[in-house]
Amino acid sequence: MKKILIIGCGSIGQRHAENASKYGHVGVFDMSRDLTKAVAASINGQPFENLTSALQWQPDGIVVATPHKSHVPIVLQTLGAGADIMIEKPISHDLASVDELLTTVREKTQKLFVVCNMRFHPAVSVIKNRLPAIGRPYFSRVYYGNYLPNMRPNRDYREFYAARRDYGRGVVLDARHEVDYLRRFFGDVSAVSCIAEKRSHLEIDVEDYATITLRHNNGVYSEVHLDYLQQCKRRGCEVVGEKGTLVWASEGKQPEICTVRLFMQETGKWEEIYHSENENLNKPYELLMSQFVKALHNDVNTLASAADGLATLRINLAALQSSQQKRMIYLK
Repeated sequence: MKKILIIGCGSIGQRHAENASKYGHVGVFDMSRDLTKAVAASINGQPFENLTSALQWQPDGIVVATPHKSHVPIVLQTLGAGADIMIEKPISHDLASVDELLTTVREKTQKLFVVCNMRFHPAVSVIKNRLPAIGRPYFSRVYYGNYLPNMRPNRDYREFYAARRDYGRGVVLDARHEVDYLRRFFGDVSAVSCIAEKRSHLEIDVEDYATITLRHNNGVYSEVHLDYLQQCKRRGCEVVGEKGTLVWASEGKQPEICTVRLFMQETGKWEEIYHSENENLNKPYELLMSQFVKALHNDVNTLASAADGLATLRINLAALQSSQQKRMIYLK
């Protein structure tokens, strides 16, 4: 069995630790010793008091689940351990640090991945598989909304990484899944325009609303709406093509009600092609971890590569630049 080290024991780190424990031996490290011990005890894992001792454990794989401004420094510290690494999204908060990281990684033998769990959401998988049915795609509209204070009910939302500029977040960098799966659907992006701002009375210093337009290299346009304002969590996607339309709508969280429908011009009828009254919140994370384990065995996997993470970060940072400069940003 492989040894997997989880660095960072917040809510996401705990989820990764629990899922990793189904596939191998798990070690955990967090700056909080109490949290480290509690998470290790909950999964019968190995706690570590510092990163040095954790790396001396010689893990085969490492998951970095710390605030994203610390991702690159931590990964650079771990590269000498020889383990494959998976970083929570986004890969970083600036392009320069990622370029430095990828240059260093190329000199090593390790593989580097970025967490994109929405790749493994059943609705995203269904749409990707059924895209050929609607012929040449014209445009897509996607949305994600979730009320920030509801995201962690037992914590003060003002302390969330997503709510603080010093952590480099805001809804544009936090909600990057939409851009990732749109790149998988339609390929790379050549131009970005965006309006992003703080619209609410929430006590945060980052944007809580954004509307982004992407022009893909193949001519498809994607419209992306993101917010921290909707009282009920909602997520979805609509793709319009020359032969039909695909529509995904998810509402709520625990339970999440999820439906994907297909309309074909030829029949003039809607068909429900996927439905769940209680979508398994953890299932995409389980599939993500199973793919990471495959990577540790050098098997073919569908994880987001570091290059994918960099491309998505470039798009999201271009969106913020577009909003600030009030102009379209063209990507090289």
